[in-house]
Amino acid sequence: MVVIALIGTLGAVVWLILLREPVYNGRKLSQWLEMYVAPQQSVELDSQADQAVRHIGAKAIPTLLRMAGAQDSRLTLNCLALLRKQDVVEIRYHGAIRRNVMAEEGFRALGADASQAVPGLIAICLRASPAKSWGPAITSLGNIGPPAADAVPLLVSAATNADPGISSVAIVALGRIHGQPGLAVPVLGRLLHHTNRTTFYFGGDPGLDNTIEALENFGPAARLAVPDLLYAMNATDDPNQRFHLANALKAIDPEAAAKAGVR
Repeated sequence: MVVIALIGTLGAVVWLILLREPVYNGRKLSQWLEMYVAPQQSVELDSQADQAVRHIGAKAIPTLLRMAGAQDSRLTLNCLALLRKQDVVEIRYHGAIRRNVMAEEGFRALGADASQAVPGLIAICLRASPAKSWGPAITSLGNIGPPAADAVPLLVSAATNADPGISSVAIVALGRIHGQPGLAVPVLGRLLHHTNRTTFYFGGDPGLDNTIEALENFGPAARLAVPDLLYAMNATDDPNQRFHLANALKAIDPEAAAKAGVR
């Protein structure tokens, strides 16, 4: 019994150590992250938070992963809704969405320095339900950039999700990572043939904008999508669409752009 008690105590101590937040200039990491979502948010506050997160570095990853995977249960949401109808006790609970945004910003500040978080973010997506809750983890993967290339298979699947909220962030992430072009580029190219104009159009949901920009970020590695870009150019009379498509073509294959009369 004594041994079991010691093991339990040791486990609790280890758990508390893992949960302990790193500190910079006398403030916990979560306090710095709060600056990203403060009511008086400003460029100056964001810059201060960025500096703190970068100073903390990889030690911030456990906290950021917990925030990225945060989800409020239906019971929690219902209880909060009831509690906020009264004005006797002030409710200071910050919902999961707020913590999700804090995580996204933290990973943006760390960028490639958060490469160790990639497996954890992929795991969050694989266990999260419904798929709509993948958004924060997907955005965080994109914020890490090229070191998150192992997430491309997951993001390719998400890019074709029926929910435009998921597909849009996955397309953006693919462009920021621009890895595994043999897998990602054909899927992005096919999205240029998408006929659902409620999802892919300029000025509203930026699905088409994101797809073109993602392909452009791949540069010459996206040559497989040149026929798709040419198709899209011929399929639209919108000058803004043609402008974005032309820029992508020139970045991906200048010779093909010249043959198509793109200047």
